[in-house]
Amino acid sequence: MQDSEIYAIFAKRKKRQNWITTIMVVMIIGMVPFRSFTASLPNPYQNILVWVGILFIIALIVLSFINWRCPSCERWLGRETKMAYCQHCGAKLLEYSDY
Repeated sequence: MQDSEIYAIFAKRKKRQNWITTIMVVMIIGMVPFRSFTASLPNPYQNILVWVGILFIIALIVLSFINWRCPSCERWLGRETKMAYCQHCGAKLLEYSDY
């Protein structure tokens, strides 16, 4: 795979990863006030809405693990988001890097 392809794929994955992380943080923070809101609903709906939220967060975590991979070796990049090279295969991920 050419370097320009790796840069383009990694840029798309990083943008997607940033969106996934943002949505997950907002959902987790939003679960606290949402839980108090569901207290006013009939009992069966309380549990359903909370479980839907939890399942959505789990789906985002799974999507994150699928998305956050090196374009060259397809191994998981770990928790770090500021990287210029893959720690497994050494592929350069960013065309220009400040780190």
